[in-house]
Amino acid sequence: MREALSNLKIGIFSISIDSLKSDIFEKIRVNGQLEKTLDFLEALINFNNRQDIFDRFQININFVIQKDN
Repeated sequence: MREALSNLKIGIFSISIDSLKSDIFEKIRVNGQLEKTLDFLEALINFNNRQDIFDRFQININFVIQKDN
């Protein structure tokens, strides 16, 4: 992942967390896995923090209130 992210020239990376309860997350995000998503988000933040200040990108975490969550 580190090499792939290093080659990207992005300014903003957005990720949606629809629930912090696995069963609800997986209901909203068909085939989604909350643990895998959170692990990726943590790795993304760690990667970004190791970059030079001018090479970092903005990370947006989105959450939309819905009936199911």
